[in-house]
Amino acid sequence: MEGIKKYLDNTLGENVFLEDINYNLLPLIFKDKYDIKKIRVLKKEFILVSVVDQNFTVVKIVKHLNKIENIMEKKPILVVDNLSRYKRSELIKKRIDFIQIDRQIYLPSIYVELEEVRNRNIKNEIKEAFTPSEQAIYLTFLYNEKIEYEANELLDKFGYSLMTVTRALNSLVDRNILKYRIGGYNQRTKIYSLALNEGIYENTNKYVKSPVLRKIKVKESSCEYLKSGYTAFSEISNLNSNKIEEKAAYFKDKCLDSLIEADEDDIEKGDYIELEIWSYDPKKISNSELVDKISLLAVIGRTNDIRVEKEIDMIMGDGKWYME
Repeated sequence: MEGIKKYLDNTLGENVFLEDINYNLLPLIFKDKYDIKKIRVLKKEFILVSVVDQNFTVVKIVKHLNKIENIMEKKPILVVDNLSRYKRSELIKKRIDFIQIDRQIYLPSIYVELEEVRNRNIKNEIKEAFTPSEQAIYLTFLYNEKIEYEANELLDKFGYSLMTVTRALNSLVDRNILKYRIGGYNQRTKIYSLALNEGIYENTNKYVKSPVLRKIKVKESSCEYLKSGYTAFSEISNLNSNKIEEKAAYFKDKCLDSLIEADEDDIEKGDYIELEIWSYDPKKISNSELVDKISLLAVIGRTNDIRVEKEIDMIMGDGKWYME
């Protein structure tokens, strides 16, 4: 069971706690067939049922799980080492909560489905650039450096899936950007904070990339978007803004459905907005009408324009320039 605990700790971002059960409450035959523990996952209690004999039938296992649930009055989670495609399909069809270590977590009773592809030696596989979710979460910690977050708080903030948030947090811990302590309810939850005290940006900016997926030219809109590109850059530098206003929108923003793209006449007259479509939501990071500074400089990028380069160097200056 320790292997299961470690797997769940790492995958779900929680310090999972196992408790013994009273086997006397269950039919005697179950003691030889299953290793059974009580477990708390994502603030809910379950009965963890690990199969001893892997040559089980789905019909019989479902019957046993129902009996365990009726007696223990808690939802059972089946734990298996190996699953044929047929058995996996049948368990999912019957909506049976199950865990196949290092392969899959399927918990329909709490709306969790993870397919585990994360290599245990992830430190050897760290990519140079952040994924969009990693960058959004990294920026959240950077701009709120004295604040700690639990995985569930980031779920609520960004609307990401549990799998996305967990992988992002694991990656940031593996990069030595974040650290965690165990706390929260019953002292079982991982609570994350920045691991670096000084030179945070200097040590991590190599991972930051532009969040812009594409740009579209649109007519004026009632949708509220943050200023980006050279429109925003002109407000934090000594450069003048371009004639065309540049703004940023999250690619999942529902308001995009109502936008009208500029036609040739609009473009010729310069009567349009250059809208950047971002891979993460700029409104979740910034607390002003401009996109955040780190994302903005990633959008601007290094150019051959000496004036722009000079302004970037002046903005970055020393210390925590991005907080100013």
